Amino acid sequence: MTKSRMKIHLSLFFIAISSLLAGCGTTGYLEKPAQAGASIVYGYIDMSDAPTKLQWMNMKQLKPVSDKPYYGFYVDDGMFYRADVPHGTFKFWEFGGFSTLRNANYTFQFPSQGKGAMDRRIEGQDIYFAGCYKYKKVKTGFFSAGKFDMEPIGGNCEQEMLERLGKWAKHPEWRKLISQRQAELGRVAGVQ
Repeated sequence: MTKSRMKIHLSLFFIAISSLLAGCGTTGYLEKPAQAGASIVYGYIDMSDAPTKLQWMNMKQLKPVSDKPYYGFYVDDGMFYRADVPHGTFKFWEFGGFSTLRNANYTFQFPSQGKGAMDRRIEGQDIYFAGCYKYKKVKTGFFSAGKFDMEPIGGNCEQEMLERLGKWAKHPEWRKLISQRQAELGRVAGVQ
């Protein structure tokens, strides 16, 4: 098989996988009841300056110690969420997507040291907001590896993400958690 033909086959494979993963996001994890004490973790990344759209997100569990990534975030137009996250300390590890335009798979890794703003301690059944961020490319030298930064997005981003998340919530337990958080944000906004 020639190299160009192999690239075409690989491209088609990645497109098919991306489509399947995007299709998985349409059903969501919010259709069944929560596992005992489990929570939702959600957030948003604006990837308009990135070479690809956000198609997947991984985080890993630090405490209790686990060596496997915590896969399974649903992604929908920059929003990511995961239900049934157990108690523990988690660190967002990497995210990425496949660019059909550039015929390339992109993986962006979060810093391994320190506690990032997105990293969460899950302590009880609740809804945990990881934040809203904009992907920003950092200029480097011609022969240097690419770098990026995550710039926080202010405004009503959390409220917007809750509205989107609410559309996925089919089970009353999840709807209740989402509604409670929306009410909390409404009270805070009313005070200011």
